[in-house]
Amino acid sequence: MSISSRQFEAERVIMNAEDGEMDGLLEIAGTDLEAGGSGAVLLRVFQTLDRAGLPYCVLDSYEGYPASEPSGDVDCVMPIGVLPSRLAAVLHANRDRIGAEVVQWNSESNHYVTLTFKGPDGRPRFLHLDVHPGYQRDGRLFYSAEEVLESGRRHGQLWVPATDVEFGCYLVKKIAKGSLDEGHGRRLSELYRRDSAGCERQIARFWGGGGADLIASAAASEDWAPIRLQLPRLRAELRRGAALRRPLRLGMSKVSDIMQRARRRLRPTCGLHVVLLGPDGAGKSTVLEAVRQDLGPAFGGDVEDGTFASVLGHPRPGGRPHDKVPRSLHMSVAKAVFWFLYYTPGYYLTVSPALARSSLMLSHRYLVDALVDPRRYRYGGPGWLSRLVWKLAVKPDLVILLDAPAEVIQARKQEVPLEETARQREAYRSLVGTMSNGRIADATQPIEKEVAEVNEFILRFLTARVARRFGLRPEP
Repeated sequence: MSISSRQFEAERVIMNAEDGEMDGLLEIAGTDLEAGGSGAVLLRVFQTLDRAGLPYCVLDSYEGYPASEPSGDVDCVMPIGVLPSRLAAVLHANRDRIGAEVVQWNSESNHYVTLTFKGPDGRPRFLHLDVHPGYQRDGRLFYSAEEVLESGRRHGQLWVPATDVEFGCYLVKKIAKGSLDEGHGRRLSELYRRDSAGCERQIARFWGGGGADLIASAAASEDWAPIRLQLPRLRAELRRGAALRRPLRLGMSKVSDIMQRARRRLRPTCGLHVVLLGPDGAGKSTVLEAVRQDLGPAFGGDVEDGTFASVLGHPRPGGRPHDKVPRSLHMSVAKAVFWFLYYTPGYYLTVSPALARSSLMLSHRYLVDALVDPRRYRYGGPGWLSRLVWKLAVKPDLVILLDAPAEVIQARKQEVPLEETARQREAYRSLVGTMSNGRIADATQPIEKEVAEVNEFILRFLTARVARRFGLRPEP
C-alpha cells in the first residue's frame, strides 16, 4: 500500500477519535482496555502517528495489541526522514492526548523511546518503543524502511507488514541473534502457512541452495530442530551476504557506532545521577529503595548505588557520627585533596561509565554532606577548602533534599542532639536553595506520597532533558 493510500485509510479510521470520543476505539475485539494501562497508551500513540501522517509498521507480537499489555519492547519501523526530530516533536506536542510523556530517548542504530504514565495505582509505569529506521542488526541492513512500510496492511487499529515481509524480518532477527526456540518456530510456521510462496522468496534473499531448502522445510513441517543445529552456519551466511551487498554501509555503520560510544561516554544522554540529601532520620534509604523499584524500568532496570560513604569517611555502622575527634589539619587537607581527585577526574572513572550505560545512579551520601556536617567525616580543615572542592567537583544531575522539621526527624532517629539536627536542616535548605538542579521534597508526608514527589521530580527532569535535546519547549 502506498504512503498516500495509508494516509487516507488512517484518516478514515481516526476521523471519530477526537478528544472525548475514545471509548469506542478503546474496545478492541470486544475487550475494554484498561484506561490507565499501557495497551491504551500504545493505541493512542499509534493513533497520534496516524493523525500526524507519520507512517509506521509494528514488526511482531502485534496480534495481542492493544487489547493486551505489551510484555516488553514494541518493535516498529519508521522512515529515517521522521527520526528522530519529527517523531519527538509529535509525541511531545500530543503528550496530553496520549496521556504519557517521553522520558528517555536512546539513539544508537535504533531509537529506543521510553514513555511514562501513571497506572491505576498512581505509580509510574512505562511503555518502551524500539523504533527502527529499516530492519537492521549489527550495522547490516536487511529490509529498508520503505520496503516494510510499502508492504503495510491494517490489522485492527495498527499498521503491520505484509505476511511475507514480517516472516522475513522475524526470521532474520532470530537467526541473527542465534536464538530460535519453539515459540519462535511456531510463529514462523504460522506466517509461512499464510503465504508460503512469498515466504520462500524472502528466504531466498538471504540464503542459497541447501540453507534455503532447510529453512523452507522447517517452516512447512514446523520442525525447527534442524535449524537450531545449523544456527551458527546460517547466521554466518546471513551476515556475510548482508556485508557483501552493502560493504560501504557496514563500514560507515561501524565508524558511526564507535563515534557514538565515545560521545556517549563523554556526554551521557540517558543515564542519570541523583543525590538524596537530609539529616539522619529524613528517610533517605527508604525513599532511595522505593525510587529504585519504581523508576528502574525507565533505565532498563539498570540501577546502581552511587553512595560514596567510604570515600567520604563515613563512621562505622552503629557508631554515633560525632564520636571521633576530627583529623589534624594536615590530615584534613590531605583528605580534601583526595576528595578533589575522586570527585573531579575520578568521577569520570566511577560515575560516568555507569551513566554512559544509561544507568540510574542513586546516592544518599555525597561530597555536599561534608559541607553541612564536616564533623561526621572527621574533617578538621578550613571550611573554604571544602567549599572550593565542592565548587570544582563534578555535580550530579539532580539533588533532592528530604526536608522535615528537626522535631520530626528526631522522633525517627536521635544520633545527634536536636540543636544539631536543626542546624543541619537549615544548612541543607540554604545550600540546596542555591542549586539550579536542587529540589526540596516534603519528608513529613506519608512515605508513599514522599516517594511519589521524588519520582515526579526525577521524571520532570528527564522529560525536560529530552525536550531540550530536540529543541522543544519543556514544561516549566
